[in-house]
Amino acid sequence: MIKRELLRNKKATNEENLFSNYQRPNLQTAYAPPRNEVEQKITRVWQQLLGIGEIGIYDNFFELGGDSLISVQVTSQLQRELNVQIPIVSIYNKPTISSLAQIISGDENKEDFGELSHDRGQKRREKKKRQRIVSK
Repeated sequence: MIKRELLRNKKATNEENLFSNYQRPNLQTAYAPPRNEVEQKITRVWQQLLGIGEIGIYDNFFELGGDSLISVQVTSQLQRELNVQIPIVSIYNKPTISSLAQIISGDENKEDFGELSHDRGQKRREKKKRQRIVSK
């Protein structure tokens, strides 16, 4: 009976250490644990890809060491695990677990991202147009 308890504790400790290559950096936000299943899944993905054991739902992805390559991996893995479409730009616009969970759960207007993407595209086209005029 004692061996079983030791094995259970060891297994839990090993699972916890899988994600904790690095300690949580000093952030201005206090640690807040996941509140629901979606936040838990996002947290696990971030832990795996960032190598940090303790990530709060209000921690900024980029302050934790995230970058564009990791954001693509995060988006891809979340799409697979949650069976939802997530625009890659969403992690730039909503860089916390809490805000991403709102998008995934449908608690936030998903059309905002289409509009943001459209606005960015429009700005690029206008910039190119101005560049062509100046170069003539």
